[in-house]
Amino acid sequence: MEINAVPRPKNVTPRGGYLYVKPCYTLTDETMRPTAAAFSELCDRVWGLALKALDEKMPDESAFTPLAEAGDSGIRAYEAHDGARGDAGFFIRKNRALAEGEYRIEVGDACLIEASGAEGFYRAASVIVQTSERTCDNYIMVPKCSVSDRPDSSFRGFLLDAARRWHPIDYLYRYVDVCALFGINRFIIHFTDDESYTLPSSAFPKLPSEGRHYTNAELRALDEYAAARGVMIVPEIDMPGHSGQFALKYPEIFGTCGIMDASDEVFSALASIYKEAAELFPNSKYIHAGGDEALLGRWSDSSVTAEYMKKCGIPDFVSLYGHYVGKVCDSILAMGRTPIVWEGFGKEANDLVSKDVLVISWENLYQTADELADAGFHILNASWRPLYCVSPWQKWSQEEILSFNKYEWDHWWEKSRAYGKGVRVSKSAPVEGGMLCAWGDYLKNYESSRLACQLEFATVKPRLAALAEILWNDDASPYSEFKPAYEKLCSVVERVHGENPFRGTL
Repeated sequence: MEINAVPRPKNVTPRGGYLYVKPCYTLTDETMRPTAAAFSELCDRVWGLALKALDEKMPDESAFTPLAEAGDSGIRAYEAHDGARGDAGFFIRKNRALAEGEYRIEVGDACLIEASGAEGFYRAASVIVQTSERTCDNYIMVPKCSVSDRPDSSFRGFLLDAARRWHPIDYLYRYVDVCALFGINRFIIHFTDDESYTLPSSAFPKLPSEGRHYTNAELRALDEYAAARGVMIVPEIDMPGHSGQFALKYPEIFGTCGIMDASDEVFSALASIYKEAAELFPNSKYIHAGGDEALLGRWSDSSVTAEYMKKCGIPDFVSLYGHYVGKVCDSILAMGRTPIVWEGFGKEANDLVSKDVLVISWENLYQTADELADAGFHILNASWRPLYCVSPWQKWSQEEILSFNKYEWDHWWEKSRAYGKGVRVSKSAPVEGGMLCAWGDYLKNYESSRLACQLEFATVKPRLAALAEILWNDDASPYSEFKPAYEKLCSVVERVHGENPFRGTL
């Protein structure tokens, strides 16, 4: 019996036949309760069967018969003694020995799910809903099998541009659902750009764009919803470029020359703003500080910046840029968060930026991915080709993404050093993963936010699934094997967000 899902599980042993699991669950650890509730909601959306939480605790180890030793980890799999039908439901066990994102599924006379936290458990839940069906007598028909799986990349990301194109809050939830089902564990939201500032702010209350920003309550609820599904929301507040709203709302602080001024007051203000973001997203260990496409020559028009450079002994704008990125990242590190920045600084600035900063290599223009790795930075792959979606025009196919990997970069633009022959790094390079980027450059011109978001979602969904496959498995599935599994996954997504034969129109 084939157990096929997106991303493809690494180690699967089919046992033949099915276990008919009653729609309920038991837990060994109360910290798993939010994710178990999320699994219940997923089953309700897909099959119209919300899982009931049983009051009794999961039976201890003595109620199980060992099946097999699991390699060197010492983690054992178990099968229950009692009955061919799984009337006790799903057994959800927290196993702290498993890595983040790793999970185990054992389906014999019972269905046991093991993970160390929400990310691994919800990945198992996604595999179950992709490979199982509801029966007419309200059981869940799960293939008997043993699955052991873990991701090859720790950072599997999707970036959404919510600043150029305003997204109603329900679309952010929609993307969280898709990320969780696909095994994408980092949802980066580009909250600020020249067009709008979409975060709330008490420190700078004029910053939020009227009619185009989210509330504290909305974002905190979204963060909790995502965390229960193993998805970490990463807020991006871009600086010192892409910062038109700062100059528009607070020119007396940030200046008016088209790039943020450099001054002690600006750095203090930015620290306050990033602190607000950290408080809005307590489940994130990252803060994305931007740091790309800044037009450094515009600092020539700022007397405030000139005074700061003189005071600090900074000789030129290239040095100032490295100082700027480094200083902002240091303030984020002081909050206990890991800063993320774009590859927007050259090699001259490498000593000015902490090596604890995670750098996204995207354009291979300011410096190449191998240069960043050689300098000691951990990097993410956001190769423009094939990982950029500038909806609805610029995009690459699932096949092109599946033939790619996180150790290579390509570009369509002749000025990029990845153009033509590409850029490669060795598999020993510190590449933590990658990300698909959906930008709103064209979508911002659509009058209807709903239409723009629908077009974008249709563009993103197939490409995000392909990215999930190549980041979960360094040895990704060929397209011929990926396609049928993806088509089945689409039927799950449609039930979650569209027509559900068990519940009608959602």
